[in-house]
Amino acid sequence: MKKLLLSVLAAFGLGVLLTMAVDTVLDAAEPAEEQPLFEFDGKNLTRHDLPPGYAEAWFGIEKQAYEHKKTVIGHAVRDMYLEKIMAEHGLDRQEALAKAMPQAEVTEEEMQLFYEQNKEQIQAPYESVKPRIQQYLMKSRSQEAEQLLLEKLKTEHIYQIKLAPPVSPLNLIDVAGFPAKGSEDPVLTLVKFADYQCPHCGVAARTVDKLVDKYGDKIRLVYMDFPINRSGISRNVALAGVCADEQQLFWQFNKLAFEQQAELTEASPRELAEAIGTNMEQFDQCMASARPEEKLSRSEAEAERLGLTYTPTLFLNGQRLETTDLEQGLVTAIEERLQ
Repeated sequence: MKKLLLSVLAAFGLGVLLTMAVDTVLDAAEPAEEQPLFEFDGKNLTRHDLPPGYAEAWFGIEKQAYEHKKTVIGHAVRDMYLEKIMAEHGLDRQEALAKAMPQAEVTEEEMQLFYEQNKEQIQAPYESVKPRIQQYLMKSRSQEAEQLLLEKLKTEHIYQIKLAPPVSPLNLIDVAGFPAKGSEDPVLTLVKFADYQCPHCGVAARTVDKLVDKYGDKIRLVYMDFPINRSGISRNVALAGVCADEQQLFWQFNKLAFEQQAELTEASPRELAEAIGTNMEQFDQCMASARPEEKLSRSEAEAERLGLTYTPTLFLNGQRLETTDLEQGLVTAIEERLQ
């Protein structure tokens, strides 16, 4: 079955990111029966039948719902715990709140500091907005106290969330012919879509390179361009990257381009190529050909098919990664999949 699936994928030219092992694809191809979302052309279809971009959009909705549900559960646990200690200690609600979720009063100094830090956005005299600032800071403090309470209850094994998080869709990504480095026989394949003028992409480049070095025998990195910066400069740099790749100098080009991203100009594509020692005659011939545009268009089309709207976007073994802390989130995702 595995060989059949691989041969079918190869027949369609999909140098897919399935170094992850075909088992995952087979699992995804045969999902557990679930409630259909809609009927089309006489067939009941589930979220697994949605095109990739729409599957990601549906996952986003499910993730938002999951976070809202966790919030509701947290509030419920808070109130149930308050009822518990009210009954055990003969306290009223305010006394129970003070015992379970102690929090200091908002001071005048804190309100003034908040006002000074946000004066440009507030654009109103301090005295006129003081009550709203106080209310906002009190609410923030109350939310922090609730989170501390929930963490305490988890630590004490009084509270444990059982709600299952939504699972990110599994995507087959056509990575054939795009720059790659790392293991030739990886357990994990990381696909990164990026824009050379995106500051977060510059940070991601350094972070990802560090992790590829760390997990080098287990992971392979594939780079795909998704130039969305309106200046057009990052698109021209991406085209030049294709020509650097033809001379096996892509990663040197990529590294230097991100290091100099704050100074990129219309002249940068050629300057970067010269700086890394490309054969400039071959480079110019490549840039004058249709090859760079054809390859970049393939990458852009794949990004659009997957429903991407921002950079950097990373997929680990076909699943999109979403994390506020890229390095820690990526390390966690890698370690989970290596277990």
